[in-house]
Amino acid sequence: MVKRFHGWGMVLLLVLGACTSQSRWMSANEKIVRLYHDGLYTEAVAEAQHALALAEKDFGDGHPYVGSAISNLIFLYSLQANYSQAKELLLKFLVLKQKQLGPDHLTVALILVQLSEIYRYEGDYAHAEETGKRGLAVLRKQLPDNHPTLIDAMNNLAFVYDAEKKNKEAEALYAEVLSIREYLFGRQDPALGTYLSNLENMYRREGKLNEAIGMAKRRLDLQNKNTRVNPRDHVHTLISLATLYRDGGQLAKAEPLFAQALEIDRRELGKLHPRVAVDLTLLAEVYALQKRYVEAEPLYKIALAIQEKLFPPDHPNRKKTLIHYAQLLRQLKRTHEADDLDKKIRALPTRTVTP
Repeated sequence: MVKRFHGWGMVLLLVLGACTSQSRWMSANEKIVRLYHDGLYTEAVAEAQHALALAEKDFGDGHPYVGSAISNLIFLYSLQANYSQAKELLLKFLVLKQKQLGPDHLTVALILVQLSEIYRYEGDYAHAEETGKRGLAVLRKQLPDNHPTLIDAMNNLAFVYDAEKKNKEAEALYAEVLSIREYLFGRQDPALGTYLSNLENMYRREGKLNEAIGMAKRRLDLQNKNTRVNPRDHVHTLISLATLYRDGGQLAKAEPLFAQALEIDRRELGKLHPRVAVDLTLLAEVYALQKRYVEAEPLYKIALAIQEKLFPPDHPNRKKTLIHYAQLLRQLKRTHEADDLDKKIRALPTRTVTP
């Protein structure tokens, strides 16, 4: 999925009003807008490069039109995930704006945050952290505590900390972002789900199951109150919360959630979908953990029937289900059947991993 930088999308339209009506600059920017709206991004990039050259020649490096031309080109590069060229321009833009506005200007902070995002996309977390921290520090200085612009900057830096395994720092920022979002839009805002999920995943990785469960429950509650929730998102939340309950030994709470996920997927995807097979095995595992082996067995058999129809013999999901079913047969004291299944598992071809 192409990542897009926050805050650049309207520059193309805003520039038009700032240009002289008969200038070459105006003509070039009108063409960029047309190409952009037609989805011709490669052609729009070429025209934006031309517009930047015109602005530098006609107006000089320090002119606002040059900054606007750079902004347009960064935006277009971002649409094509051309991060190396976007980064080069952002660094140039940063020098220009620091010279014009000083290091503590809001525009400079936003450029630093954009630059941090690119470093993060490239996996250069050291530079992503350094620029992200600088940008956020300026934003905190220039904006009120609960300003919405802080959210993207904090989230980006939290993602960087997360990737660096700096759990304490990441958790603090995820929590602060959630708090700001709640302050601005209320605790029933459907869009809170993304922020709750970030913090839930952080708690999960830290082994803080109770805290993670709290976030997942809130996310599920929001979805249950939203009549337009995406079924896939709903299933993901159900399984996420059920898995947390299962891992915490709360099997009675996990079971109905897994069952509900299975019901939704059967309705939305059809009874022979591979996702349904996964749901069946998840519910069967919970039954088995409760020693309800007789109830678990038909679920494994249905899951295997789906997987045998859809997957080749060496598919990992199919092999995993066979292993779990063999274990279940042993619990049912059907040792001969389990042994036969073990032989079948050993005879399966091994899937080779392409380097």
